[in-house]
Amino acid sequence: GVLTAIGKEDGTIVVRATSVADESVYSEITLTKTGFTTGISNTGNSNITLCYNNRELWITGLNEAEKYTFCIYSLSGNMVKSETGIGTPAYRLALNGLTDGVYFLQIVSQSATEIFRFLIR
Repeated sequence: GVLTAIGKEDGTIVVRATSVADESVYSEITLTKTGFTTGISNTGNSNITLCYNNRELWITGLNEAEKYTFCIYSLSGNMVKSETGIGTPAYRLALNGLTDGVYFLQIVSQSATEIFRFLIR
């Protein structure tokens, strides 16, 4: 048989298995990707984690009592985005306007500074 997979912008992937002898004979399964973290790594040892999904970074593990500054840097070291917020169970950082590539996210609070590397595709 022939196996094909087509990814869509909404995070779903349709996988189709088609018979070689008869193209009208096939079966499909739809997969939904969530919590996809490929291309993210942390330089520190905290409980903070990132999840990249559809041009957004979801940041979890923040202390809800602390104020944070989130700075995104390009590989050349230029700050391309900066935002300040209070820790929440899942903080959303929009990545609109950033081109595909590798970036660094610096998270600064009163108690620590963490740096993450992430990939936008």
